[in-house]
Amino acid sequence: PRRMLATTVNLFAEAIGDLYTSSLVALGLILFVITFLILAIARYMLMRIDARTGA
Repeated sequence: PRRMLATTVNLFAEAIGDLYTSSLVALGLILFVITFLILAIARYMLMRIDARTGA
């Protein structure tokens, strides 16, 4: 996962043309949304566990 972000950032320096740059921005946005969803689901699961244990 860390390598994917670093690779995407490094590709910006090599981006030639609007389509290539736009696709890199879209890829970054998609990765952000996936990360956000995973963290939101994990937080929800932890809240449910805390509610069951009465913490």
